[in-house]
Amino acid sequence: MSDNPLVIDHIFKSFATRETLNDICLSVNENEIFGFIGLNGAGKTTLIKIIIDLLDADSGQVKIFGQDHKNPKSRTNICYLPEKFQPSTHLTGIDFLKLNL
Repeated sequence: MSDNPLVIDHIFKSFATRETLNDICLSVNENEIFGFIGLNGAGKTTLIKIIIDLLDADSGQVKIFGQDHKNPKSRTNICYLPEKFQPSTHLTGIDFLKLNL
């Protein structure tokens, strides 16, 4: 297992003729808090979707605790709350969290 919970190595992503991510490299160390900030359209959501395998990168590699991010087991300790989240009106917050465990 890697010492780094997240390693992003040379990620590229384009949509049609627009280059969204260009050679993104970073690693998040154990016990480190990391956040993405930037203007709308900077590629934050695109990178997050690549990390959790909701979107394919054009090239590059993502590892979560030393495992390829496409391996579902690599994401067992990760949760994703999309920007347009609409929870069920029939579930309490605790019920929703239990549903996703």
